[in-house]
Amino acid sequence: AVIIDDMFGPAMGAAFSGWGGAGVISSQVSANEIVYQPGSDDEEQEGDTPHRKELRRQRHQRNRDRIGGKLQEKRDREAAAVAEQAERQVLQDLIGADIDDWIRTNQGNVRTMLSNLG
Repeated sequence: AVIIDDMFGPAMGAAFSGWGGAGVISSQVSANEIVYQPGSDDEEQEGDTPHRKELRRQRHQRNRDRIGGKLQEKRDREAAAVAEQAERQVLQDLIGADIDDWIRTNQGNVRTMLSNLG
């Protein structure tokens, strides 16, 4: 499970390797697997009123919702980037084949090559 800590951010056990590991976390973790662990100063204190406990619970829920939302936004951006890259690759393959055919056809004729460029 991934632990989200208020002070130190995401950590993923042995798989987490410093700040560069954040990209690995988002692609491997679903929002349901996130464990939000607030700092020790946020634990229930003896003598807390029910109102205080409810406010704490609401704040932690807002944090969980925010973390899940940001994780989903990041996944959406990554999926869009992958789709755009795939589209570019398809276009490059199609256009690249046309350019290769044109080069093979006009390889020996410099005048034709220059006239086709303009």
